[in-house]
Amino acid sequence: MKQTAFLQQETLQGLRGRWGMAGAVCLFQAGLWLLLLLMEQAFLTGAAFFEQKRVEFFGISVLPMRAAVGLFFALLSFLLLTPLNLGVQKWFYRMCAEPAPDLRVIFDYLRPRQYGKALWLRVQIWLRTLLAGVLLAVPPLALWQAQRLMGGPAAALPRAALLLLAVVLAAVGLLLTLAFRLRYAAAPYLLAADAGLSARAALRLSARSVSAGRLLAMLLGWLRFLPAALLIVPIFFLLPYFQFQFAAAWGVRLERPTMAYQLEGMGLDLPA
Repeated sequence: MKQTAFLQQETLQGLRGRWGMAGAVCLFQAGLWLLLLLMEQAFLTGAAFFEQKRVEFFGISVLPMRAAVGLFFALLSFLLLTPLNLGVQKWFYRMCAEPAPDLRVIFDYLRPRQYGKALWLRVQIWLRTLLAGVLLAVPPLALWQAQRLMGGPAAALPRAALLLLAVVLAAVGLLLTLAFRLRYAAAPYLLAADAGLSARAALRLSARSVSAGRLLAMLLGWLRFLPAALLIVPIFFLLPYFQFQFAAAWGVRLERPTMAYQLEGMGLDLPA
């Protein structure tokens, strides 16, 4: 709790006089995502006027043109937003140590040598998290299927017990999947600190150095901001706060004295 309170205090101090610039960066990030979303919806609306015939794809009835538009924008969002999102994280990481970090840092991962690394980092995180989620989903799905196969009035109580157990295991699986995902939360900041680090090395180092429990506690502390986040305007004050606090949690290597966080307090054990 003391470390969390200290981190919150340092976040407010670090953003003092810089909320406008930090908010503008978050607005640019959110605006680009919204622009791609609006473009996708416009193309999907246009496709609906020219396409009426549905086809079966793995037992699912789909409109080919709409499916193609959705896949195209999903790929475009991945190829464009992934390096930019990592660039924003890098900019906030620099903000912890520099009074006015160069805005061009946001576009660092669009450079040829860094672009592939950014994409590969995101793909590895997705694949590892997906694999963990699938493995953890097997037990509750098996129990759910078992209770469906049980019939007769006498099986009502066992079915209810199996269903309850399946729900509990599913909830536990979701929490464990989230904790597994949080193990890689430091990877973008490790890349920001060392541009020569490979994506695989950053993931390995992050998994070894991050305390998912303490990081989850920090995220749960953000729940008190949820009512304000439901409004449009305040969220652009909250996004810089979240981004800066998350970046500051990995600022243990920074030279600025006020940001020299204790390794134990932040749940990190980064090698020298």
